Amino acid sequence: MATEPHTELEPVRAVSPPPVLEAGGTEVMNNPATYDDGDRPHIKIIPRPPEWTMTGEEESDSDSDFSDPYDSGDELDDHEADHTLNSVPEAAAAQAAERGISLSFPSLELYNIELLELTSLSLSVKCTRCKTSSDVANLRPSAPRHADCSKCAQPFSLSYRPVLMHANSVRAGYLDLTGCTVSDMLPSTFVPTCSTCSTPIPGPGIVSVRGDATSIAVCRDCHHRLTFKIPETKFMLVSASSLHPRHLLPLRRKAAKAESLGIVAGQELPRCGRCKHYAKSYRWFRFSCCGKVYACDRCHDEAEAHPNEHANRMICG
Repeated sequence: MATEPHTELEPVRAVSPPPVLEAGGTEVMNNPATYDDGDRPHIKIIPRPPEWTMTGEEESDSDSDFSDPYDSGDELDDHEADHTLNSVPEAAAAQAAERGISLSFPSLELYNIELLELTSLSLSVKCTRCKTSSDVANLRPSAPRHADCSKCAQPFSLSYRPVLMHANSVRAGYLDLTGCTVSDMLPSTFVPTCSTCSTPIPGPGIVSVRGDATSIAVCRDCHHRLTFKIPETKFMLVSASSLHPRHLLPLRRKAAKAESLGIVAGQELPRCGRCKHYAKSYRWFRFSCCGKVYACDRCHDEAEAHPNEHANRMICG
């Protein structure tokens, strides 16, 4: 008979469960009876240090101390964060919207100045009806000014919105004008900010105007010298004004007065056309310089403030 080869089976060893931590932090075996030091002499039990133990309140405090700020519950949610970020550009855009007439200083020179602000603006404007010049002083931001033309009583309005100037921006702000046009900038007030300590010059500021003169100030904190110069001024129309104009009066033209010479067609001239200068002259002359009628050139010079020109028309008497 054939016999099957005898195979020796290896003994099955019991697998011990993982160790369990006691309250004191020491590793112990679940079943000490199945653990034999003679079978595994290379395994050693190392007690757990007490400072590694994190239970209860200590564990929560440790997690809060080393938590990521982006994962904490104190941060704003997505909706609030988007609303906060969007509100900043909207407020800035509303304050310095690009409309009206922009005021800029193309060749502005700043020395040791971080920011420059035009706080009080003085302008020379012209009426849109009669072109009469008027001066407007101390125009403040967000404070519209209303006035009337001194000649034709045309009402006009002005408003100024400032923009901070620095090394990369020479635009001072925007003007909203109604019923007038700007012609020039008068001496105005500026407030510079020191580039060393970021401290603005206290009020009322520095009065400066366009030209080659250099404006000088001294910082109150670090005592550095602040200088700036405005060689030229530029006004550029960006868009229509946003101010609501008051009732604009229509342009009234003066009616020409009818000339009264005291003569009647078919009758002789007064004194037959003679005057005190020429007793034998029996005609009047219409001078081309003013279009008026006089008995002679001397009578014209006595009545008018301009020299007479050749009279090419006459009235016989």
